[in-house]
Amino acid sequence: MPTGRGLDQVYSERIQRIIVTRAGGERLAENRRARVDVLVSGDPVGEDVLDLFSASDATNPSWTYLTSVTGTIYGTHWLSAEVVLPSGNLQAIRAQFQAVRTSPVSSCSTGSRDDHDDLVFAVGPPTDAFPPTVKITSPYSTTSYSRPVGGVVPVVVAAEDDMAVTRVEVYVDGTLLGTDTSAPYEVSWNSGAVADGTHSLTAKAYDPTGRVTISTAVVIKTDNTGPSTVLVSPDAVGNVTTSEPITVKVN
Repeated sequence: MPTGRGLDQVYSERIQRIIVTRAGGERLAENRRARVDVLVSGDPVGEDVLDLFSASDATNPSWTYLTSVTGTIYGTHWLSAEVVLPSGNLQAIRAQFQAVRTSPVSSCSTGSRDDHDDLVFAVGPPTDAFPPTVKITSPYSTTSYSRPVGGVVPVVVAAEDDMAVTRVEVYVDGTLLGTDTSAPYEVSWNSGAVADGTHSLTAKAYDPTGRVTISTAVVIKTDNTGPSTVLVSPDAVGNVTTSEPITVKVN
């Protein structure tokens, strides 16, 4: 019985359109997330499979597999995926729509019902939308109810950026203590090198465009002086022979 559809429409998978966008209408940028929407049509027997590939140089493409999306709907519909664009100012996305999954995944399938298409587009350098975030996570601020710190203290810093964190600097009372260029960010502080008392720890995080953020200060009390003893009673120096108690004061 006639169905009103040609044989090519019934038995072939077709790619109608490819769109690549970023959230909020931002321009496409290297090493940033992008959304790929592909308008496809087909008559799936089981599941159609859409494979996505990227090429960093559209003039000499070398295809890298990105992800796959399955479709079970008859007719024309959209399939979508989130991907990360590579480095390169003229890139390409290949969409390959298959009626039957091939193994291993290939960027150029040879199935009689398969279709693939490419989209070439310009990509700019990544934009720096936000400054870094930075926070000292250890040690915690000490208060009059907390025990002071002593000896070598690891200063641990959490830092993030929408592009990258190039380095983190740790300061004690405004003086640079040390720098770490890779996560997890940590600098050792010899608290015995400063006088006992209250000190301020801060951290700075930098991104590739030179933006810098200074953390909230963490106030730390240090105590590296050992206890001292004083003979209170008796007050004589030398051998003591007495039945009275000896009193020693420990500070």
